[in-house]
Amino acid sequence: MEYIKRPNYFNSQFLQEQDFKAEQLYHRDMRYRHNRGLHFWGVVEGLEVKKEGNREISISPGMAIDKDGHELILLERESHTLTTTESVDVHVILTFRDDVTLKDDLNESANKYTRFIEHPEIADVQNPVQDGSVIVLGRLSLNDDNNISDDDIDKTVRRMASAKLADGTIATAQIKNDAVTSEKVADEAIATKHIEDGTITPKKIAARPTAGIIDDQGFVEAPDGDPDNWWIFVSLHRIETPGGTVVTPFRVEVSAERKGEGWTINCYSSPLRDGSSRTSGSANYLVISK
Repeated sequence: MEYIKRPNYFNSQFLQEQDFKAEQLYHRDMRYRHNRGLHFWGVVEGLEVKKEGNREISISPGMAIDKDGHELILLERESHTLTTTESVDVHVILTFRDDVTLKDDLNESANKYTRFIEHPEIADVQNPVQDGSVIVLGRLSLNDDNNISDDDIDKTVRRMASAKLADGTIATAQIKNDAVTSEKVADEAIATKHIEDGTITPKKIAARPTAGIIDDQGFVEAPDGDPDNWWIFVSLHRIETPGGTVVTPFRVEVSAERKGEGWTINCYSSPLRDGSSRTSGSANYLVISK
């Protein structure tokens, strides 16, 4: 049976090259396991693509994680000249590289390098693979002169790194009021199985307009539970005249009455001679944030 191993040091032990390599391999492998097991691959921060010339771009400092758990880190803004020579859409990508190429780290007596260099390699391709082995940073168009067009660089092709959630991880206590907005939820990032039943209450959902149709004496709850934060507008939707087939003078009431965490809706008709009787109808309502 195979197990995870790490070096065990003791006094007077004779260490060789492979012992130090085993030490490095252990820590790298455990870090990559952590990244793969607890995170979805994608851009962590930064790595914004900017047009610098007809065929030149730059990428801002930042970090990403690929499907193997490698960290792709740019410490400084880096430039790149496009290699694509057709009038097509091209994608700017990063790929993890692990090289020993810096001359400053060359031990001349041993003719070996003393440092490995972990770095992302920048490239431009038409159809990048989507399996996480490369990180797509943006898409840009080349015009008939094979130069970068003036259109904005498309960032929608970027995938952001995120945490993997165990089933039932998200409960009401983990979500701040007004925290849930469409911008905060990435496509397919949170599935139904991750959220406990009854977790996302109206208070957790960020301010948004609500509208509908409601019967007389129906109750409309404020989206965040506090009517002071909202305006409510009501209008007549349907009403019946009082008195049956004999039409008599009548009045119509359409209003919203503050009550608890929302409003009770009044929508009815009543004869002018006898204001105590009431024929219920229905109203349109619209709730918007103040």
